[in-house]
Amino acid sequence: MRSAAISKPYKLSMLMTASFAAYCLIYLSIYFLPISAYAKNVSQSGLYLITPAFALWGCIYAFVKVNPEQKRFWLFLGLASSFLLLGEAIWVYYNLILSLVEPHFPHWAIPFLISYLFMFLTLLGMSKLKSVSRETKVRAFLDVMVVIMLASVAAWFWLLRPLYTPDAHLLEAIINRFYPVIDISILLGLSINILGFKVSRWRVWEVTIGLGFLMKMVTDIVFNSFMTADTFFIGNFSAAVLSLGWMFFYFLFGLAGVQAVVTREQRGETRFALSDTTYFWSDVAVATVIVAAIPSLMYMSQAYTESAPEYLLLISALTILALVIVVRALVLISENKRLLYSAVTDSLTGLYNHRFFQERLKAEINRAGRQGEDMSVVIIDIDNFSMINNVYGHLKGDELLCQLANKIRNNVRSSDIVCRIGGDEFVLILPCTSDIEAYKVGFNILRVMERISKFKEVGVSASAGVATFPEHATDEDELIKKADGALYWAKYHGKSQVLIYDPAAVEPFNVDERIESIEQYGFMNTVHALAAAVDARDSYTQNHSKHVSHLITVLGRKLEMDEAQIKKLETAALLHDIGKIGIPDRILCKPG
Repeated sequence: MRSAAISKPYKLSMLMTASFAAYCLIYLSIYFLPISAYAKNVSQSGLYLITPAFALWGCIYAFVKVNPEQKRFWLFLGLASSFLLLGEAIWVYYNLILSLVEPHFPHWAIPFLISYLFMFLTLLGMSKLKSVSRETKVRAFLDVMVVIMLASVAAWFWLLRPLYTPDAHLLEAIINRFYPVIDISILLGLSINILGFKVSRWRVWEVTIGLGFLMKMVTDIVFNSFMTADTFFIGNFSAAVLSLGWMFFYFLFGLAGVQAVVTREQRGETRFALSDTTYFWSDVAVATVIVAAIPSLMYMSQAYTESAPEYLLLISALTILALVIVVRALVLISENKRLLYSAVTDSLTGLYNHRFFQERLKAEINRAGRQGEDMSVVIIDIDNFSMINNVYGHLKGDELLCQLANKIRNNVRSSDIVCRIGGDEFVLILPCTSDIEAYKVGFNILRVMERISKFKEVGVSASAGVATFPEHATDEDELIKKADGALYWAKYHGKSQVLIYDPAAVEPFNVDERIESIEQYGFMNTVHALAAAVDARDSYTQNHSKHVSHLITVLGRKLEMDEAQIKKLETAALLHDIGKIGIPDRILCKPG
C-alpha cells in the first residue's frame, strides 16, 4: 500500500534503540560480576569495540545499498568510522595487552584526528552545495571559516589556556582539549548546515547523525573535565558510565546507515524545500556567533589588561551593532522567503503553480529514473466549470476552486505534489506510485469533490487522466501529453470519471474528432448554462431539468439506444423548460 511503509523507519529505530539499551545494561552489569578486574576490563572492552564496528558496518551497508548520489556521503562517514574503530582498538591494545593506564602519546590520537577530517567532509556531503551557485559556495566557505576561527579562539581562552601548566607537554595538552573544541566546531558546521545550506528536507537518518555528533560533543567535554581533575581511570564505574556516551554515538552512526537503506525503500519520499533562500540563514548564524564572540573576546582581553570604562562602552556598541545585523538578516530572510513563496504558488488556492509543476516534474522523473521507480501524473479538470461561473458568478467559482484545492490537499500524501496549472485544472505528481494506485487516488478525489456541501445543487464533478513513468512516457512533455489525452478521452465519454492512458483508445482520437468534440463540449456548456438559468427562475422546480435529463439518459441506455441518440435526448431534456426564461416572474411565480 502507498502509506504502509511510512512508519517503518521509526518502528525500526525504536526496536534497535531498545535492543541497544539492553546491550548497555549488559555492559554495565559486568562491573558488578564477581570476577577479576582484568576479566571485567577485557569483557567491557570487547563489548565496547562492537559499537564502533557496528557504526562501520552501518556505513558500509548504506554505501552498498543507497542511491549513487549518496554514496560519497557514506564513503566519507565510513572512512571516519574506520579510523575511529582503529583508534579505539589501539587504545584497548595499549590498555589490555601492554597494561598501560595512559597509552603513549600521540600514537592513539592519530586515527581519531584523521577521523575528524572525514567528518567535516561528511558535513559538506549533507549540505549538497553543488546545487547552489558559485557565489553561494564561496559565501558558505567564508562563513564557516569565520565561525570556526571565532570558535577556536574562544576555545583557546576558555578551554586550553586556563588548563595549560608549564610542566605539561604543550602538544599533548592541546590535543587532549582538541576533542571538545573540534566537536563544537562540527556542531557549528552542522548548525550552519541546518540554517543555511541544506537544500532539501532533513531525512530521518540525517537527524540521527546530528544527534550522534551532539552526543559525542557532550561525552568529550565530560571526559575532558575528568582528565583535568585526574579522576578518569579505566576500570572504574564512572569510566564505564562515560563510555556509554561514546557507545551511543557509534550506535547512532550505525542506526543511521540502516535508516538510510530503509527510507530508500520507502514509497513516496519527496524532499523539496524552499532552498533558493535558505542560504540567507547563514547571515543569522554568523551574526549570532559574532554577538557572542565579540563581547566575550573583548571581555577576555580586558582580563589581561588594565580595567577601563571604555571597554564597557565598546562592548555595548558592538553588541548593539551585532544585534542590528541579526535583525536585518531576519527581515531579509522574511522578505525573500515571501517572494519565493509567491513565485512558486498560486495566489488563489495556495497550491503550487504551473512554473513549479514543470520544474518538479522534471526532477521527479529524473529521480524515479535513477531509482528505478514508478512515478504517476494525474490531471484533474472540473466538469462544466464555465457554467458555474456564468450562473453563480466568478466569486462563487473562486470559492469552489479553493474548496476543491483543500479537498485534494487533504486526500494525498505529504510527499505528493499538488499544483494548479490552469483555471479549473489541477495536476498531481505522485512519486513511487503505479498507474493503478494513481487511479485510486484520482477516483477518491473525484468522489470527495461531489460531496462539497455548498455546491450540491450544482452537482460538482470532475474528470481525470492518469499517465505513469516509465510505462507510458519517459520524459515530462510526453508524460503530460499522455495524461492530458486520457483526461480528454474521459471527458468525451461521459465525464466524472478517471481514465488511465491507453494507446489503443487515446491515440485514434484524431484532430478532426478533437475539433468536433471541442465544438460539442462548448455547445453542451451553453445548454447546461441555459438549463441552470431556467432552474434559477423557478424556485419550485430546482434542478428539474437536470433530473429529467438524467432520467432520459438512464432510460436510453436501458433501451440500448446508441450514444448519439442519447446525447440528443439529453439536450432536449435539459432545454424542455427553456420557455420559462421569457415568462415574467409575476406569472411564473403566481400562486396556485
